[in-house]
Formats: sequence, structure tokens, C-alpha cells
Amino acid sequence: MTTIRVMTYNMLHAPGDRLDELTQVIHEAQPDIVACQEVDDIDGLMILAQRSGMLPVIGHCNMPESETEPAPEHLAILTRWPITKLIVHPGDKEAMFRPIFEVWIQPPNQKPIGFFNLHFRARAGAPGSNVKMREVEALIDVVKQIDGPHCILGDFNAWAPGEGNMSPAWGEHLPEDHRQAVRGPIIETILNAGYSDTWRETNPSHDVPYGTLQGNGSRVDFIFTNSDLKAYLKESNIIRNALTERASDHYPVITIFEM
Repeated sequence: MTTIRVMTYNMLHAPGDRLDELTQVIHEAQPDIVACQEVDDIDGLMILAQRSGMLPVIGHCNMPESETEPAPEHLAILTRWPITKLIVHPGDKEAMFRPIFEVWIQPPNQKPIGFFNLHFRARAGAPGSNVKMREVEALIDVVKQIDGPHCILGDFNAWAPGEGNMSPAWGEHLPEDHRQAVRGPIIETILNAGYSDTWRETNPSHDVPYGTLQGNGSRVDFIFTNSDLKAYLKESNIIRNALTERASDHYPVITIFEM
């Protein structure tokens, strides 16, 4: 049997001044694969990977999301196992600030598993531009051609159906197409494409007491699995403790498979 521990983690303009904290989070969680978002300092990521005993690969962002952001927010994957294939998909270049980062990893004694790391936009586009839905449509265009076990994971900046802030006042300053997309349709599109939300699958009756974004009782960070990998799903957890409170403004999510 091979145990595979998969983490997704928005590291908040990482590593910044939190290299020690981020290293400790990985050390305590012991993931085999980490999908990282908001990697601003690539040299710092190299140090984080070295300290963690993992191989890093980078998916460079398409463009900065905002002129006020301190640096481009790249994607990265850290892994303890060999990489067999890597593709950076630009996605919808007029809607997406970051690509879809596809990495196939070879666990011991198993076939390669695909990981599609992404960080969907937080900023709204022009009214009626539907840029949020265009992102998820670009994702589906990529993964619908994929055979074999794989995960879609990262920061979706969207809520699962039935979760999140459903108050009429939420986002009243935002374009209506942005508000609507965040409140379920983005995640619903992925579920309707045949993927399973690993945290919800293993915690079916749980409310979301704190979610994956600090200060907001809702999830925006997800690990989805296709049917080939779902059969091996064991558990999924959101890691909230004093350390993860300091390390980022998001809590890491870890999903465990036993193959």
C-alpha cells in the first residue's frame, strides 16, 4: 500500500518573513506533494523546498493581478517523488492572471498521478465580462482531455454551493456576474464535470467552522479528485492551529489517499 499525502496551500506572498513558519507547517503535516499559491520569492521557495527535502517546480504567473501587489504571484509544486511530465497552460489569457499548472508525479510502485494547481482571480472584471466563469471554463477545457488519476487543487476564490456569505449585502459594490460566480457556480461547474470535493466527501455532515481563509467562515481552497483517484480517498482535513494562524492568511488543506 502507498499512502499519498496531498496539500494545497496559499502561502500569502511567500515566503516573505515567514520562511520558518512555512517550513514548520510542512514539517508537521508531512505532505508528499504541496500545491503552493502566492509564491512571490522564488529564491525563498528554493530554500523552503531544500529545508523540506522536496523538489520544487514553478508555474510562472501570466501577469500581476494588481499594480499594488508586492510581486507576481507564481504557482509552485513541491514533491518528494519524481516528476514525469509538466505543462504550463496559459488558460484564458484575457481573464486569467495565473496559468493552470499541470504536473504529473510518480509515487512509489504506482502509476503517475496528475496535479492541476491553480489560483483563480480575486479581482472582479468589468461588468458583464464573466471573467470568473471564463477561468473555470478554461480549466474544464484542459482537464476534459485527461485520462488517468488526477487532482484539481488550489485557491479558487469561490465558495462551494450552499457555503459562504449569502447575505444580499455581500459584494454589493461588485459586478453582478462576479457575485453570482463566487456564490456556487464556479465550484458547481467542477463538480458537474465529475470531480469530488475531497474535504466534503470525508466530512459530509460538518459545517465549515472556519474554512480555509482566515477571518471568513467559508472555504476557497479545495482539493478535487477525479473518479479514478476517488476510490483511494481516505481523509481530508483543514489544518488550523496556532502555527497556521501565523504562517498565512489561508489554512492549508491536506487530503490523504491510500493506494
